[in-house]
Amino acid sequence: MVENLSPCVCQVHAIPSVSSEMQAVSETAPLESVPVPSGLDADPVEYVNRDVLYAEFAPLVRRLIRQYGQDTNMREDLIGEIYCRFWSLLNAFDPKRGVPLRPYMVRQLSFATYAYARQQWRKKKRETEVVQVESSLVCDPTADWLTALAQDQVAALLPAA
Repeated sequence: MVENLSPCVCQVHAIPSVSSEMQAVSETAPLESVPVPSGLDADPVEYVNRDVLYAEFAPLVRRLIRQYGQDTNMREDLIGEIYCRFWSLLNAFDPKRGVPLRPYMVRQLSFATYAYARQQWRKKKRETEVVQVESSLVCDPTADWLTALAQDQVAALLPAA
């Protein structure tokens, strides 16, 4: 399911902090105990404040960034990618399958982040291989040719000497 997600182009520079009001809501009413408003199914995506839900996953997001972000650019990219993939996974969540939301999000978000990081590592490896091949082709063969010509001339004059 995660492989079918299109790459996100979101630019998010920080994990949103939880305001005191949202924190009070999340502390007093965890996701499982939030009453379902009338007219809605038991779909947590529809009735839970999404910012509170994302803030609850902030420790996981920070761990994934720390784990897979090897340099500054990768960490900045991961912040936006994880944010986009989080919402994509949340929108794809189907409560009718009987899978709890939090374990689903932890598993899928961890896998999606690893898949993105691996894609970036492979891309970086290909780029460095191309640079190495290009740098090996850049060497100037003129000095070798001149040495070979001088040796041929000396070899041709030796029998006559």
